[in-house]
Amino acid sequence: MGLRSVVRTANSLNADKDLAKLRKYPALDALHPGLKAELETISGVKGGRVRGLLRTQGFYAVPYSVAYADELMKARGLLNEAADALQKDDEEFAGYLRNRARDLLSDDYESGDAAWVTGHFKNLNAQIGSYETYDDELYGVKTFFAFSLLATRQQETTALRQAMKGLQALEDSLPYDHHKRIREDIPSVSMM
Repeated sequence: MGLRSVVRTANSLNADKDLAKLRKYPALDALHPGLKAELETISGVKGGRVRGLLRTQGFYAVPYSVAYADELMKARGLLNEAADALQKDDEEFAGYLRNRARDLLSDDYESGDAAWVTGHFKNLNAQIGSYETYDDELYGVKTFFAFSLLATRQQETTALRQAMKGLQALEDSLPYDHHKRIREDIPSVSMM
């Protein structure tokens, strides 16, 4: 039921293919500790339980980064290339791209999300990764990959920032105790 996992039939053929991906890409093995041992159990190399389930139950899950290892390793390389190309012009956007490149291999999007939310990107913005679950008609929990490249609209961003000045003062004046910090610096972007 994990957001970013693929369910496979538990047999040695599938487990061997997934083990081959971990051998081909040692970074995946390092980013997913314990997965190799689970796959070896399914493959028949070792006996016992897999994540508390007996092997006879028939299924196991692997993270997207293993299931789509070749494609995600390629995406990682391209994101890092883009980050290198943008480093001088937009250091924060380059940092976001590097974080997201790592996120694609770890299946944990927290660092990229944090860089995206707090970043002050100059001219470009991008939404990269597997987020949306609405196309999963089975349980509505599996995410799908998407990529959106956005261009900052400088004139509209300046106007929006001007219009939002003073929002924190408005929040602070409201009649309740637990005030939150309001972000007044929000860029206006358009799809490319």
